[in-house]
Amino acid sequence: MAAETSETLELDLSELFAGPVSVTVHQQSQFGDAHLHVVTMGYTRENRTSDGPTTTSRVRQSAVVLEESALDLPQFDLAPKPKGMAGKMLSLLSSAGLGGLGTLDFADSPQFADHYRLTAWAESPVRLMFTRKLRDFLIQHPGWNVKGQGRYLVVFRHNEVIEQTDQADFVQTALKIAEKIQQGEETLDAHPDVHRDTRIEDVQATADRMGGLAGTLLKNQLRKLAVTRDQLETFLAESRPRTLPPGMKAQVLGNTLPVVLFGIVFLIVGIAIGITALAIGDAENRRVGVVMLVVLPLVGGIMLYFAQRFRWRKVRVCRHGDLVQGIVKDVKRTSTTVNNQRRHHVVFEFDHLGRPHTATVNAYGISVKRAEGFRDRGEPLRILVDPNDHSHILCPELLILWD
Repeated sequence: MAAETSETLELDLSELFAGPVSVTVHQQSQFGDAHLHVVTMGYTRENRTSDGPTTTSRVRQSAVVLEESALDLPQFDLAPKPKGMAGKMLSLLSSAGLGGLGTLDFADSPQFADHYRLTAWAESPVRLMFTRKLRDFLIQHPGWNVKGQGRYLVVFRHNEVIEQTDQADFVQTALKIAEKIQQGEETLDAHPDVHRDTRIEDVQATADRMGGLAGTLLKNQLRKLAVTRDQLETFLAESRPRTLPPGMKAQVLGNTLPVVLFGIVFLIVGIAIGITALAIGDAENRRVGVVMLVVLPLVGGIMLYFAQRFRWRKVRVCRHGDLVQGIVKDVKRTSTTVNNQRRHHVVFEFDHLGRPHTATVNAYGISVKRAEGFRDRGEPLRILVDPNDHSHILCPELLILWD
């Protein structure tokens, strides 16, 4: 049972910490629907610098993990504000729009910003949850980290493994923080009009809040992906072959064009170098030329084939796909992460050409939340089915839409 608990925690905390997390459970308790775990967790952290290579460091820390099905926390990250030169550099970067997500400050407790950095995509629910009582308690107890999302709340001190003799005090303070966050969540319950999930408008608001270079880059990326509800409805109403809106094309095809270009370059360079070496080189160079003539075009051809095949299939299902209705049968989390986002398998059931079918697609981030919403509501949704392969589908409803 302990091994099963650790494995489940590792998957859930890996999603929360946006990377693989290892967990050793030292103590666990259950109070009704609430599960409390005292753990040591470890993960690898990337350290990026503006003028040097990215380095990694291994983090190990004690943590108190609260898991409760009744919790519905908006995603947030609370960390101590760095002191000294690091703090000054962070302030300068933030003012220039280079410090990541914009920090949430509170006019009625300026001391809070002296001790902590609170970041979140969805600003409104996090502001409501961080009540004055919670902020005052954190000011009186500096140095703590808290991450929360959904049914999970994790309280820890970054990269600190607590000795056994100090564990009781550590757990007691962590539980007090967790209790006050739960009380803040109850305050949020009194505002049912405030959504807790991260939506695209929250990302846009965060870009505005960040400002500077980082905010501008994020806005530019959002513009490339932008698909409005009207654009989607117009696209689906078109006769085939349909014309993809630019934002939809960017979301569906992803960043595969550079792979196609690299494949072409490998093909051309391998052939050019190989022929040149065979034509004018000595015996040794001719041997190298043969290798280059075989290996580089082979690698380039494989890259080109799979990337272009992916693009052809996606374009085909979008432009020529049969539009049918179906339901989300299940959403399954996998152990795979791509760009620090957990991959989920979304299972669809639908009828096509008079026969029932099941198909599975990969989903990440906001799309997963949308799929879970359709599943929980049992709401039908529209699906495009590849006319050449009914197992290959696209669900336009799971695209990120600018309503």
